[in-house]
Amino acid sequence: MKQSNFKDEWKLFKGSFRVDHRFWFIMLWEVVFILSVVAGLAVFSAKMSSIDPMMLQAASQASQPFTLNNALMMQGSAQTVKDVQTMVFSYTAAILIYMLLVMSLFKSIVYSVLLKKRYRAVFSAKFLLAQVIWCIILFIIIGMLNTLFLKTLFFSLDTSAGARLTLFISLVVGIILFSYLTIMFFLAFTRTEKVWKSLKMLFWDNIAGIGRFLRPLFLTLLTFIALNIVFRFTNRLPTYVSIVVNAVILLAFITWLKIYYNACLERTAPEPAKQRMVREKVTKPAKKPEPARKKRVVKQKKK
Repeated sequence: MKQSNFKDEWKLFKGSFRVDHRFWFIMLWEVVFILSVVAGLAVFSAKMSSIDPMMLQAASQASQPFTLNNALMMQGSAQTVKDVQTMVFSYTAAILIYMLLVMSLFKSIVYSVLLKKRYRAVFSAKFLLAQVIWCIILFIIIGMLNTLFLKTLFFSLDTSAGARLTLFISLVVGIILFSYLTIMFFLAFTRTEKVWKSLKMLFWDNIAGIGRFLRPLFLTLLTFIALNIVFRFTNRLPTYVSIVVNAVILLAFITWLKIYYNACLERTAPEPAKQRMVREKVTKPAKKPEPARKKRVVKQKKK
């Protein structure tokens, strides 16, 4: 593993702000991903809104006084409620599947561009599997943290300014830490295209060896705090202008974060196996020709 001091770390940090073609391509695909998500949510919202009249009709029929005619109508309303439940379940399942497919497609393209790998459609399918497994892992971790901290520490703290500041800092650190783990996992997966190997790399190289990444995490935290200061000024702009400007700044930050963490990972990663093989091949002494072959060559020359 390569070791570095803070001077090298600061040089790498400053160099990560140099905008190249990768930055614009990654940011472009992030924008396309967000637009696809917004379009999917808009369709989902429209479909769910179409259910409201059916629910209102069923509710009004249920509130009518009991008569034979109303009893027959209530049977129809019960069937309507079942149909509504089926539709809600179907629409919810459809939007979740759509989100997973869209995320796996565009995120696999983003990480391929980031690592300068040729994109393949089969990689998106593998990325989908890795994404589902990673979501399950994050869900378990967040559930454990919720049980250990939020249900114990959160409700035991008073409402003083110091307590609120402590919770805010904990939330920011948690977001940065989860972003770090997520990006590192998918960087490892893009390199190996194997989930289990990527998880082992994440644990041994990034969690067990997190000391090597404390400086990048600290610099990321400072950058995030600086962004929040910038947002205080941009929020004073007109509403729609402020939303657009903040969205662009946030997208640029997410794009930069991927590039910066990838640079940190490449700096601290072991020497690639291919480079070791090339070095060994160069340094390995050449084999001496066999004696029998020498005699055969000598005989041919005499003839």
